[in-house]
This record gives sequence, structure tokens and C-alpha cells, in this order.
Amino acid sequence: MPYELKTVMETLRSNSKMFSAEQVKCLMSQLLTAVECIHEKFLFHRDLKTKNILLTRDGLLTVGDFEMALELELEFSLCAYMGKEKIRA
Repeated sequence: MPYELKTVMETLRSNSKMFSAEQVKCLMSQLLTAVECIHEKFLFHRDLKTKNILLTRDGLLTVGDFEMALELELEFSLCAYMGKEKIRA
């Protein structure tokens, strides 16, 4: 069962503990990979915070709560701009 990262951090802090540098590197790598995957699907989370980042006991990070997410709609044009100089030539 995953836990909110915010809760995990608060629990660690109340016990005067912190994530190790190695753990932070691992979590950041997972978070950046997750955001990259989200953006590759043309989605923008728009509410990324520790409460919406979930962490399992095994250290696997997941991004949750996509209620505010937006999907970017791209329209590609096959027409390229050509200046007057190129048309007249």
C-alpha cells in the first residue's frame, strides 16, 4: 500500500530522521522519469506536490491525483512559412 510522500517525510522528521543522499537521488530519479513519461503523453499534472507523490515500502514512487491535469492538444500544419523573397525567385 503506497503512502503519501508528505506523510512519510513528516513521520521521518518527527523521529529526527531524514532520507539519505542515496535515497533522495533514487526518489528524484523516479520522479523525473515519471514526469517525463507524463509529458511524453502530452499531459501536464498541474498539482505536483508531496501529497500527490506516493511511495511504497519498497521505495517505488508513483504520481497520483490527476484531477487538475491538462492534455495538450497539438495541431500540426503541413504548410511552412515562405517569405516573399522565396516565392518571387
